[in-house]
Amino acid sequence: MEIVSAFLDHARQEYGIEFPDKIKTDGLQHRYKMPHDKGCSTSGFVTFHMDDNPLAVFGDWKEYGAEIFKWFYRDQRELTKRERDDYKSRMKESLRLSQEEDKRKKLAAAYKASELWQKEEVLVRRYEYLDIKRVGAYGVKFFDAVIAFDYFATDERKEKRDQGEIKVYPGPLMVVPVQNQTDQLVSLQQISRNGKFKGFLPDGMKKGCFHVIHGHENYIFVCEGYATGASIFELTGCTVYIAFDCGNLEAVCMAVKARHKNAIKIIASDDDRKTLTPIKNPGQTKANSICSNTEFHNLKPEFASNEDGTDWNDLTFFRSAEELKARIRTFIRSILHA
Repeated sequence: MEIVSAFLDHARQEYGIEFPDKIKTDGLQHRYKMPHDKGCSTSGFVTFHMDDNPLAVFGDWKEYGAEIFKWFYRDQRELTKRERDDYKSRMKESLRLSQEEDKRKKLAAAYKASELWQKEEVLVRRYEYLDIKRVGAYGVKFFDAVIAFDYFATDERKEKRDQGEIKVYPGPLMVVPVQNQTDQLVSLQQISRNGKFKGFLPDGMKKGCFHVIHGHENYIFVCEGYATGASIFELTGCTVYIAFDCGNLEAVCMAVKARHKNAIKIIASDDDRKTLTPIKNPGQTKANSICSNTEFHNLKPEFASNEDGTDWNDLTFFRSAEELKARIRTFIRSILHA
């Protein structure tokens, strides 16, 4: 359809957001799998209104966080007063319906999270992902992958399984709890045995939510991924908040700021120095932005030019634990003596 194609071209050319060719145009918000999404993650979202004044409200949680963009098919300066009034009325009603539907879906996802979390765990002596990352299991559980599939899979993936297009193999699956600011379990993250497949419960809440590895609370760390958080905890013994991705980092930092008013707060940031689009080095861009406006401090992983890696877990493969502990101690002293 010409109108939808025009929108898809705009999102791609202006923001580097690559939505699938087929999107829904019913005026409700829908999530979409993006090229950078792993597993069953769906970080893209679009609310598309197909009427006399076609428009789309869209974004990408992983790349742009909570930032929202708008696209109009028609030049809004050409609308009559009546058309503008109709547009405002429709937007207000559409927002109400979308919020009600989003709330319903998130409540359903929270119920599913609680249901799976209470099921019998699988006994695991070793888990390949943890071995690869050389970290321990902190606050996570392991469930049978066949059982967990019915919770994490979208209807599309369940249909493909039923048709034999994909196969679900038995064995343990690592599951990370996702909690909100009142410590309620609202969603879950799955991490496959080899770590290549990660994803959250469909429609589960993530913005401002986190996983906590509890430790000493004089210094509070915030980071993106589980392996990074586990590495920081093992190096410092301090409490670590895991935000899951760069787009959620700021919202989690604001939650940490409210929960730990007197602690020194540090972002164990990612250095995405090889990422140039749509945002240059999103890990550092986001961390620096947060630190410039709050009392957070940016602890950047320092790699040599010939070393691959982006985060503090990657850095543990190039530096000894004692070297990294000394680096962190020096960083904290610089904060105390500033």
